[in-house]
Amino acid sequence: MKQCWIREGRGKVVFVLTLILCLALGWILYLDFGHQLVKAMYEGRSIGILNGALQRPVAAPVGHYFDIADKLFLKGSVIYLLITVFITLKFVLIRPVKVAIFFLVFLFLLEFSSRFYLFGFDSFNYFKMNSMADAGVCGFLRPATQPEIIYEIKPNLNSYHKMVHFKTNSQGLVDKEYSVQKPPNVFRVAVLGASATMPAGVANEDAFHSLLEQRLNSESSQGSYEFINFAVPGYTLKQCLASLKYKVLSYDPDLVLLVFPIDWTERAAAKPYAVKPRSYPFFESFFKKLVNNSTIMNRVEESRKWPAIEGRRRERVQALLSEFRSISSDRRIPVGMIFLLENPIQPLAAEDGFPVIDVAARFDYKKFKKEFLIFPFDPHPNAAAHKIFADIIYNDLKKHNLLKAN
Repeated sequence: MKQCWIREGRGKVVFVLTLILCLALGWILYLDFGHQLVKAMYEGRSIGILNGALQRPVAAPVGHYFDIADKLFLKGSVIYLLITVFITLKFVLIRPVKVAIFFLVFLFLLEFSSRFYLFGFDSFNYFKMNSMADAGVCGFLRPATQPEIIYEIKPNLNSYHKMVHFKTNSQGLVDKEYSVQKPPNVFRVAVLGASATMPAGVANEDAFHSLLEQRLNSESSQGSYEFINFAVPGYTLKQCLASLKYKVLSYDPDLVLLVFPIDWTERAAAKPYAVKPRSYPFFESFFKKLVNNSTIMNRVEESRKWPAIEGRRRERVQALLSEFRSISSDRRIPVGMIFLLENPIQPLAAEDGFPVIDVAARFDYKKFKKEFLIFPFDPHPNAAAHKIFADIIYNDLKKHNLLKAN
């Protein structure tokens, strides 16, 4: 008789399958009703023994108890799964299959734990997980109508990007709807930049430019302020200049803010943009991303140490800055330069007479890895960082007297 990979005894097999079915059923029930039960306990509407599990009066918000329940359920599920695997290996499977099953389960637990640590129950949301794709491969970009701009964001999107709600207006701006014609008694600010400014992984209402708009409007007794977000992921200095010429000026801004980091090395060739195939991160390993965390942080450090601007490269950068200066002078629109990271363009901008707002000098990048990343493997600044950016920029806008109409 051929050796079977399952030991004799159907009862043991049925028992293990029942354990696995119970685990799956437990997950389904918790996903559907877990938070409802916690909320009922929080409000004292559950059965007595469950209501008594929370010390009265409850001081923390209900979301705090959701987090505790999620962590307890995850730990319990892992322990339950390990017990099930032990029973399967001990009593049901023979040795070669034991090794293979143990290895697969171990990898599954590593990936499962990594995802749950990063995203909680969103780990099981196929659409949100796929929102972790970079902007160039998530289906949000299209060829621009102006060849110099190369590409732009599609209008009227209503989706997710890096786990947060991502919405564009009818003009393809990651912002609320603004009329192209400037209303009376409005001081309008146009914000140019790349993904950190857009911002990737942060809700638009938590972006530094939105916070500035809210703060200035709350303080203003006469007129109002609009900060319109023209930032697009991956834009170079040349693309920002083209966006200024062909998009921003039609909005009649009173101030333009150009926010670095922006790639000034001009890697993007001025050729028709080819839409890239979509990426589906749901099928990628996030445990691997966490392991590569130090590599990601090296990218942050490297981004703060741009190569020196010399020779022809310096001439090209100066030519682009000169075009910004000409537009600023001809249209009587101040152009402020904001540096979120150290950048060799900063002294060139200062020499050319641009108002410079040096955020990098007053931001604690030693804490960046622990406190100010949207994810441990993604170097984009989070909402807490944007709040600090907004405070620094607010003070410098006042200092440079940039918030008065010309």
